[in-house]
Amino acid sequence: MTYYALSALINGITSTFLGILVYFKKRQVAVSRKFCMFLLAAAFWRYSFFIWQLSTSEATESLSK
Repeated sequence: MTYYALSALINGITSTFLGILVYFKKRQVAVSRKFCMFLLAAAFWRYSFFIWQLSTSEATESLSK
């Protein structure tokens, strides 16, 4: 596992955890819900980057281009 893959995984887990924490802490506030959605979208992007960094074949790498 490369440094980039590991950092993407750590960032994805952190964003997911913080998004869930913010949502359950103040779910009535609209800003909290929007920030939660932002964090979860960022986490999705980071998990995708993590999977891309782990790919070993050219066929799977060309799907991201």
